[in-house]
Amino acid sequence: EYYKDPEATAATLRDGTVHTGDMGYLDDQGRLHLIGRKKNMIVMENGEKVFCPDVDRELSALPGVKEAAVIYVDGRLIAVVAPEKGATEEGILQSIATYNSLQPYYRRMRDTWIYGEKLPYTSSGKLHRSKLEREYPEKDSDTNS
Repeated sequence: EYYKDPEATAATLRDGTVHTGDMGYLDDQGRLHLIGRKKNMIVMENGEKVFCPDVDRELSALPGVKEAAVIYVDGRLIAVVAPEKGATEEGILQSIATYNSLQPYYRRMRDTWIYGEKLPYTSSGKLHRSKLEREYPEKDSDTNS
């Protein structure tokens, strides 16, 4: 059981089975392959699935981007970007537009938020995605629709 957290215990222990939140599959030989965590996956309104760490990695590899994360706010994917030193907002927006042009519709970024020098992390070193989602500033119009 989780210490003094009966709700987390009930969510994890159901009918005598531990639900870890890990995702995986069994191959032809019955071996289990772990591919990620369920909480790191966004299920879009149309049912398509977006695995956040993959998109984070792709966005972070774009020109002008030091590190990036994808968040999901109001049914929209938002690119949150910490720019490289000397990168311009115009250059980053162009990088995101190029990225979008290569993605299926459901994986396109609907806005780009230039966050600052470094994205927030938890004390255990994990990206604090929920903090970004809470702090996301609503814009009057989409940058990359």
